[in-house]
Amino acid sequence: MQSNLFTSSPSVQSSRILYTPSPFARSSLLHLQEVGSLTAIRPHTSKREKLQSYLCFMVEDGEGELVYEGKKYDLKTGDVVFIDCRKAYSHSTDKNLWSLRWCH
Repeated sequence: MQSNLFTSSPSVQSSRILYTPSPFARSSLLHLQEVGSLTAIRPHTSKREKLQSYLCFMVEDGEGELVYEGKKYDLKTGDVVFIDCRKAYSHSTDKNLWSLRWCH
């Protein structure tokens, strides 16, 4: 099943497409859960942990940082990240607000 969700908050404008894989895909394969884009409209930080997924995102524009496994990574336009979301992480943008494309 596919669903388009368009969301906004005081910090970001985003859109996403959710995908529900078959039971076989969920139990046996690395599968797509959702894809989306995000544009920051003010500085913000997102923190997550213990999610049963992986996250891949690309910085389309702007700058930010990722904190993952106790290390800080400065990110800029063109950088791509792939992380295990079972582990704690945070990503943030400050002065040069970013736009991201991502998938779980």
